[in-house]
Amino acid sequence: MGDKLEDRLLAYFGAGEPGAGGYNYPMMQNLNANLNYLQLSRKIPLGNSLMDVTVDTIVIYIDTPDTTQNDPCIECLEYGLSPTRYSTQRKLIITGPSINNYLHTVGDYYLFTFSSKDSAGSWIGNLHDPSVTSDSSINHPLQGFFENQRYRIRVNYSVCGNFMMANNDIVTDLEDVRKESEIKNTMWLSGSLKPANPLDSFFVAQPANDSLLNVDGWFFSTR
Repeated sequence: MGDKLEDRLLAYFGAGEPGAGGYNYPMMQNLNANLNYLQLSRKIPLGNSLMDVTVDTIVIYIDTPDTTQNDPCIECLEYGLSPTRYSTQRKLIITGPSINNYLHTVGDYYLFTFSSKDSAGSWIGNLHDPSVTSDSSINHPLQGFFENQRYRIRVNYSVCGNFMMANNDIVTDLEDVRKESEIKNTMWLSGSLKPANPLDSFFVAQPANDSLLNVDGWFFSTR
């Protein structure tokens, strides 16, 4: 039996600032620039290459701002969050072979991908898979990603590997048998799928203002 790990992440889709040279997501949507993919790249040094860290369960909650309390904020208290400011649009519990539809491992990178997009009036993507959907709101059905939406992701792992010291090594300090692994999370929304290490490749972050967008050939007033 190996060790068990649990990781919890909380993230928000921050609102844009359309004034003073900025822009927001509705302005992008008017140009048909839709963010259909939510991706999380988690780098766990030594995770796959040495310690054989494997994913057992992925749980994702997608919450929307809501003060009516007509719908619950599912298990928000477990995350130290108020249950009265948001309600949960959808909760997925992903286990077994279904994990392959959400996770791609490249070396020590663990790339989680979630999708939701409009297809001729129907919402499709792996976030709409009924076989792994635990809860779905009737009042606030999931229809893509939008500003101020909140994401909670819990991942459970098994540590199936280990490391060995040489037979002639003498342990004089616990640091001699300690392996440090600083986990790095990078999360983004995108209109197309990106690799596990996008910031190490030719992909760059979204332009911060409309002047930088113009450099890339995007003009809110003309497109």
